[in-house]
This record gives sequence, C-alpha cells and structure tokens, in this order.
Amino acid sequence: MGSTAVPGAKAKPEIDLLIIVNSIREIDAINSGMAELGYDVRGECGIEGRHYYSKNTQSVRTHKVHVCEILHSNVSRQIAFRDYMRDHPKDAQEYAALKMTLAKSNAKGMAEYLEGKQNYIEEIIQTALAQGYGRLNA
Repeated sequence: MGSTAVPGAKAKPEIDLLIIVNSIREIDAINSGMAELGYDVRGECGIEGRHYYSKNTQSVRTHKVHVCEILHSNVSRQIAFRDYMRDHPKDAQEYAALKMTLAKSNAKGMAEYLEGKQNYIEEIIQTALAQGYGRLNA
C-alpha cells in the first residue's frame, strides 16, 4: 500500500504492507510472530482496531505493516488511495511533489511532514471512495 505500491511514484525506501485478517482476536499470536521477525510491535498506534508494526535496519525504517480485520475502514481507505493513485498518474505526481516540498521545508520532524500531507490524502481518499475505489477483489 502507499506510494511504494504505485508504479513510478516517488517514495521513501520503505516497504509498506497491509495485512487483512478475518479476525483480530488472535493478535497476540501475530504480535509474537512479528516480533520474532524483528518487527517492533506498536499496538493500535492511534487507529483503533488497526495494529501497527515497524522494522528498522541499521536505525533506518525499512518496513511498516498494518494489520486490520477485513471490514475495518482502514482497509477500504488504503486500497482506495492505492488504486486511485495507480489509475491517476497526474495526481500521483502532484502528491510526490507535495511530499518533496514538505520534506525540504520540514523543520519539526515526521509529525509535521505527516500533518502537511494529511489533507491531500484525505481529499484523494474521499474522491476515490466516491468513484467506487476501495473494494477488495475476491
């Protein structure tokens, strides 16, 4: 998911994954398995029902994993964003330019960068959902 899943899009060199499960009830087993693979278990990390993991190599983040139940709103939102950007290269380029501008002007760290792109992401997600993006292909 994210920019790494959009061909030709500029993205940080991080693998950003969405794992969809039928039930989050077994999250403790997932947590221990992810920890064994070297991931930091971060809990919901601000999004109820979504479980987040990150992995660093030599102090550089290389992987982010989001685990959600199939009906969690985060699933359709992430898929809608990814698929819309794949189908709309002009918007993907605009988003890349925004991220580059934010990265250059970012004086307060990652929180400022994330906040700076949030409105654009939300607009794309709402447009994408309204156009029928965000459905899982069975």
